[in-house]
Amino acid sequence: MDEPWRRDRRLMRASLPKDWAISDKSGAGSHTRNLVAMVTPPGRAPFLVSIFISDTDVDFETRNGALKDVSAAIVDVLKRR
Repeated sequence: MDEPWRRDRRLMRASLPKDWAISDKSGAGSHTRNLVAMVTPPGRAPFLVSIFISDTDVDFETRNGALKDVSAAIVDVLKRR
């Protein structure tokens, strides 16, 4: 199943090396943004990641940017593990 949303690289996928697998689900509410993911580097055990941003009055695109920045920081740590 190769749905377009599975190739969307706006959030955590943007920071991942192309050969890493990811299964993820993002969500949002009126003052929140979140992402839950299982990230699997080739030949290694998967990592489970959960990011939750809450209690913010910034717009959706700003929350997306924050989620992308946090995701990139997490991926940088995972690359060194």
